[in-house]
Amino acid sequence: MTRAVQRRALLQSVGLGLGVALLGARTDPVGAHRLQVTLTRVSANTRAGTWEFAHALHFHDAARVLRQLEPARRWSPDSAEGQARLLLEIERAFLWQDPRGVSLQPAAVGAELRADSLWLYQELPAPLVDGPYTVRCTLFHAIDRNWSHSLTLELGEGPPATLRLSAAQPQATFEFRSGRVGG
Repeated sequence: MTRAVQRRALLQSVGLGLGVALLGARTDPVGAHRLQVTLTRVSANTRAGTWEFAHALHFHDAARVLRQLEPARRWSPDSAEGQARLLLEIERAFLWQDPRGVSLQPAAVGAELRADSLWLYQELPAPLVDGPYTVRCTLFHAIDRNWSHSLTLELGEGPPATLRLSAAQPQATFEFRSGRVGG
């Protein structure tokens, strides 16, 4: 065997051994897929006069959260009970305020599974007050302090604004004026 062939065989066996070791170390397949993050899109429906909220989380994350929140119930993210429980948690953990400090409470309107994600939907009548709005989110921070939330605001004519919330920074403010939104 030439040295090049020997070196290639050694590298392949080391790579294979490392790959097997890494796969063997993944004892928690639910938590091993990626960082825990919730994606929320808030958009204006001008025809209906509402703001619509679409929250997406990975199916396995939703299952993990349900096990933590309701261990005796054994609910699944694809059950109506599991989806309702997660919507209640979203209602509790997301706090929205208009410029006057008035709380906005989106109402649950449904849920669906799409690919490997669970989508949870809410809506509220579109606020008519211009100015700085505040959102505070503590969703799932009691389960995992590293959980993060990415909010995309599509509430006006300008480009969407994106807010990132976490346990370290659970609150943000965005400006809403005459159909325009900014971060």
